[in-house]
Amino acid sequence: MNKIKFIKNVLEVEDDLPLFIRLVKMLNNEEKIELSNMIIKNGNAKYIYCFAEYIKGAPIEKLTQGIIKTGNAEYIYWFARDIKEVNIEKLEQAIIDTQDAKNIYDFAGDVKGVNIEKLTQGIIKTGNAEYIYWFARNIKEANIEKLTQGIIETKNAQYIYEFAKDVKEANIEKLTQGIIETKNAQYIYEFAKDVKEANIEKLTQGIIETKNAEYIYYFASDIKGANVEKLTQGIIEVGNAQYIYLFAKDIQGVPIKELYEAIKSTQNIEYIKRFEMEFYWDNSTYLQIKQLITIGRMDLAEQMLNSLDLGKTNNVEESPNNKNDFDNEKGTAYTKISKNNK
Repeated sequence: MNKIKFIKNVLEVEDDLPLFIRLVKMLNNEEKIELSNMIIKNGNAKYIYCFAEYIKGAPIEKLTQGIIKTGNAEYIYWFARDIKEVNIEKLEQAIIDTQDAKNIYDFAGDVKGVNIEKLTQGIIKTGNAEYIYWFARNIKEANIEKLTQGIIETKNAQYIYEFAKDVKEANIEKLTQGIIETKNAQYIYEFAKDVKEANIEKLTQGIIETKNAEYIYYFASDIKGANVEKLTQGIIEVGNAQYIYLFAKDIQGVPIKELYEAIKSTQNIEYIKRFEMEFYWDNSTYLQIKQLITIGRMDLAEQMLNSLDLGKTNNVEESPNNKNDFDNEKGTAYTKISKNNK
């Protein structure tokens, strides 16, 4: 049995790379070429790479063609990174053709002499929002304008937001429109909160169009320059009793009567009662119920609640109480619903 057949049989029995390398080093140049042809024909990317990396006198040009034919993105990247005097242009096209975003990104970052413009197009073509973001953030000379459009086309709200927040020279105007088009309420809110130069007026309209009551409320609560009048109409149109109540309770300068009519139309008894307790009961009535709850007389507190003609205790226009008169007294009776314990 000749040496080539022996090595082939060893590989078929056991995948032992160190043994393979020791055996190949025993071959003469002609035998090495013969063995390299066999490995290329079998399409084993690991052994093609290792042959080129560890065997002196390996036919690099043939092995380059072999590694490209495997279509194995990881080993194409390693081949380009580690093997001297390879054809980078061919390997660059090969890595792009794999559409493997991680390895295209690694190729651009670690391989010398690459065409960044070409790899930029390649990473965009993958449609992988995460690696488009990392490419723009970390690869020198990356085309930020093209990558901005690429990240928008993914419609991935999280990475459009991250891109706008972290990538220098990003086009915030385009990204603002991009995040709005995702209709993802959470990241529209995060965008408005964290991205400098964000267009709050456009994002206000964007958050309203999501019809997500929770984030319309957070937007009104946390975003400077938000149009509270528009957000009030937005929260009313959604018709979520819980967040209509919280909106009226926590956002300054809102039309209480209009929000009261909106919460009544939801027919949610629990939050209608909470709303009326907050704005229309007199202080003494509230304190009596609170005292009964505090001493454990829930039965009497419930009787008193049931006896009230809720919604008619005070005239809405003439005598609503100022909720700030007794905000600090309410912690026991009702638990505030907040972003942190929603």
